[in-house]
Amino acid sequence: MFWKMIRQRKRARRKLTLLGIPEPLWVNEMSTGQINRCLSSFGVIRNFKCTSIFLTAFVAVMGGFCAYAADNTTPPYSVEVDEHVASLLDIECHFYQPVPPEVVDTVLRSEVAKLSADKINGRNLMISAWLDDGHESGMASQIYLPDGSKWLYRFAKNGKLVTQKEQAALEIPAVPPGSVINVELTISARRMPDGGICVSGTANLPDGCTAIVSMVNGGESSVTMKDGRFESASFSFQGSPYPPGRYTCDVTVAVARFQPKSVQDIIGSKGERLGGKYIYNTVFGRGVRYEGMFTVD
Repeated sequence: MFWKMIRQRKRARRKLTLLGIPEPLWVNEMSTGQINRCLSSFGVIRNFKCTSIFLTAFVAVMGGFCAYAADNTTPPYSVEVDEHVASLLDIECHFYQPVPPEVVDTVLRSEVAKLSADKINGRNLMISAWLDDGHESGMASQIYLPDGSKWLYRFAKNGKLVTQKEQAALEIPAVPPGSVINVELTISARRMPDGGICVSGTANLPDGCTAIVSMVNGGESSVTMKDGRFESASFSFQGSPYPPGRYTCDVTVAVARFQPKSVQDIIGSKGERLGGKYIYNTVFGRGVRYEGMFTVD
């Protein structure tokens, strides 16, 4: 029962990773009902007690996934299929050793080709690849495709199979070049009296725009833009003051769907008015991800 619960939690976290949504934003900025509805729409939390089918001795899949073993392939992998959502067939291919992106792309496309029309049943399809570090823990890291995408997506309406980045280009509306915000961010840090580090920064994003600031071993802090600036809570290094040194900090701006209406009115309902080198795309729209470094004494 313990490992079953762990696997369920890890799968939910993998879904958030897959969709590009920082988990703290779901928790801090959305109500429980909104979180449940959004996660349920991708089969993350719905009916984990569904019976699993075991077709191979080394694959044991708990929760609401149906599992089956892949054909004889090199490297070995297994496939998990989530069929809880009427409009989406969600497939995960799990590898047990490092695999080049080109091989992953070939495997994912071959798995899609194997599916019958009855299996797809008029649904959209999303398939992704993961590298498992152990069957018991349920831990896994995502394997990216050659173009940096996190998944392949098949449209039910026309059967077109595209990468995540190609999908975003098709689904995010085009806007006149003059209306695009070329996003710019800067960060700085200062030592707090308690020895912690406070990260502040500037961004040409509208007031009320929410983001997550995170540091290695320091946790995460939810911030809100005000007059082009933001400031985090004080970070500690595993409960102790950060030693002097140079550190990396990530700032992730939630996709437009999870931003306030006032922010969506400026950046677009799918973030289509955001541009520049820091943008990222998800099925929920476009967001911003920035990585910077600073030195503290």
